[in-house]
Amino acid sequence: ESVTSIGHAAFWQCSGLTDIIIPSSVTEIGDDAFSKCTNLTNVTLPDGLTFIGEGVFNGCTKLSEINIPKKITAINNATFILCI
Repeated sequence: ESVTSIGHAAFWQCSGLTDIIIPSSVTEIGDDAFSKCTNLTNVTLPDGLTFIGEGVFNGCTKLSEINIPKKITAINNATFILCI
């Protein structure tokens, strides 16, 4: 619960991730944090999240469910690129 941000490419190409629940203390996710996590299917983002970086879920081809918190006012067009 002391983590406030997830850094650039923190979990890049981590094929072992399938489901993520990001703690409520996290307010920002850096660019490409979960990029190319090809087995990632579900993500739970905290209500206090205010920033999602560029390409965060780039190439997450199995991503099927994500709820975007209301405090997010803009999402970069590359955030979900190559998610099919």
